[in-house]
Amino acid sequence: MPTEVMMQAQEEFLDWHGLGLGIMEMSHRDVKGPVQNSIETATNNIRQLLKVPDNYDIIWMQGGAHAQFAAVPLNLLGGTSLAQSTSSSSRF
Repeated sequence: MPTEVMMQAQEEFLDWHGLGLGIMEMSHRDVKGPVQNSIETATNNIRQLLKVPDNYDIIWMQGGAHAQFAAVPLNLLGGTSLAQSTSSSSRF
C-alpha cells in the first residue's frame, strides 16, 4: 500500500473529514451520516467494479471465514429449520 494512503488513513482515523472524531467512533445508525455514506459509497463502488446487477444485494458482514462457513449450511436449509450432518474427518 502506498505510504501516502497509509498516512491519510492514519490522519482520518482520529479526525474523519474534519468532523473531530474518527469514523470508528461514529454511529452507524445516523441516517445519511458519515458511516452510512461510506457504506453506500463502498457498495456502489463494489457494484460497479464487479458488475453486480441491481437485483442482487451487497451485504457487509463481520466474521471472516467463520461466518462464511456457517452461512453455507444455513443457505442450504431453504425453508426448513432442521438439518442433519456428518463429519468424515478426524483429528489426531
